[in-house]
Order: sequence, then structure tokens, then C-alpha cells
Amino acid sequence: MKVIEKVHYEDILEPEIVQLIQSLVKDKMDQLFITSEHFAIDIDKLLFQLNLKVKYIKMKDNTSGYLSGRTIYINNNYSINNTRFAIARELGRYLYKYKDNNDNSLKNLHEMIYESNVNQFSVDLLMPKKQI
Repeated sequence: MKVIEKVHYEDILEPEIVQLIQSLVKDKMDQLFITSEHFAIDIDKLLFQLNLKVKYIKMKDNTSGYLSGRTIYINNNYSINNTRFAIARELGRYLYKYKDNNDNSLKNLHEMIYESNVNQFSVDLLMPKKQI
């Protein structure tokens, strides 16, 4: 009989990501884990725990996706790898709950920091340092 060991997300993801996720899923964190057979972070399971939906639609230009309410809209022309990153990016936006600031100079600075945080979230979620 083959034993499949579970490794929970909080043991492999960066603490900041764990805190963002934990603040919303609370007592469901124990259901988020990887195994030797399913080594990748399960984005679909995470979305389910957060009660978020993904819809694939045709988009103009190079738009990868966007978040509206509890729905992530993804460009249906993207490859599976680009799709995973786009979903992780919009998930990061949802978790960070970015809020606009009326001061334009601060808004631009906050936007740059926000976008940087969202991009880093996506990378850290899909490629945890402890898995590499």
C-alpha cells in the first residue's frame, strides 16, 4: 500500500500568502495541501475555498484577465500556463483588496507597489521557494 504524505500550504508558502489566505478560509486551511502525487498548488481548490469563480471569455488585445466581485474573468485565448498565472494574479488582487487613494501621486506609487505585490504573490503561489 502506498502512503501519500500531505504537506499543507502553510508549510510551503510564504508567511504573507498564508496570512492572506488564512484570513478568509479560517478553519479550512487543513484542506489545502499538496501530496507527492499532486505536487502543484491546487488553484481550483483554493478558489473553491474562497468561493471565487472563474469564467473564460474572449478579450481584446493582450488582456490576461480581470477581477469583478467574486468572479475572475480570464482571456480564453491564453495557454494553460498563462492562464494559471493570470488566475493567481487576480486571486492576489482579491486577497490584497486594493483600495484607491485620492492623491494621484500617492495613487501611482500605491498602484506600483500593489502591482508588484500582486505579481510576487502570483510567483510565490505557483512556485513556492520551498518546493523549488
